[in-house]
Amino acid sequence: MKRFPWFGVGAVLAAVVLGMGVANCVAADDEDTLREIVRMYRGPAMQEAAGKLLAKKIGFSKDVEHVVALEYSVLLRSDGKETPVTDVKTYEFKLGDQIRMKIEPVKDSYLYILHEGPSGNRTCLLPTKEEKPPFVKGGSPIVLPDDGFFEFAAPPGDEQLLVVATEKPVSDLGALANVVFNKPDDQLTPAEKEIKKMINAKVQERLKSIRQRQAETTTYRGLLSEEAMRDFAKKVEESGATEAVVEEPANKKNGSTFVMMATTKAEARPALLVMIPLRSIALKLKRP
Repeated sequence: MKRFPWFGVGAVLAAVVLGMGVANCVAADDEDTLREIVRMYRGPAMQEAAGKLLAKKIGFSKDVEHVVALEYSVLLRSDGKETPVTDVKTYEFKLGDQIRMKIEPVKDSYLYILHEGPSGNRTCLLPTKEEKPPFVKGGSPIVLPDDGFFEFAAPPGDEQLLVVATEKPVSDLGALANVVFNKPDDQLTPAEKEIKKMINAKVQERLKSIRQRQAETTTYRGLLSEEAMRDFAKKVEESGATEAVVEEPANKKNGSTFVMMATTKAEARPALLVMIPLRSIALKLKRP
């Protein structure tokens, strides 16, 4: 089983004050990016106007009622410096590489973060205890770990971080913080093994449900240019979609990946699932 060392987890939760008035929000036009419009949701007084702007941008026939969005970056440590990995979906890490994750909800969210190893086994990184997920203010980043680094260790292979962001806490996912996850399997009592098995089954079903729903949602992935967004809005308008997922990879303008789910359904409880792939390879030894 691939070892993925963990040196501690913590959150940097510093509230960010968005210096923007309601008048500025109402005056926004098509030149505002999705990232900028979603950030307007941080101010309660601006949410109604932001919902109208976002609906126009995406192509919805009704105002957006709920948005869940986040930005993330993978920071690679080298020579004492941390540099964002531009395209983590194609990047190949080397054994011994050290990284940290920076995850920042664009608007207030509850976060659940799981590590999935090559064998499919999952470890809960957040929440860490008492089944209480961290409520993170929009614009306040979480850095994992905050006092160390993840390090890629043998054997190499494919693994990933699963990040779930929600507007309301989800009990099935919060149950991952059960104390049994802090014990090696050989130290679990028969009762704890049954608990762990039950929790794993419930979490698997919950993730499958979120993943399936997201896969069926009208989706755009790529750079959020004005032309691309016009084409996407036309597609949404023609289909009559009420939900949409948009993902923009890190680029020269924005050093972090942006992922967003929006819906026009007032009764919806949206959950955004972001899968961050982490592929490692062994260095080939040069023959003498």
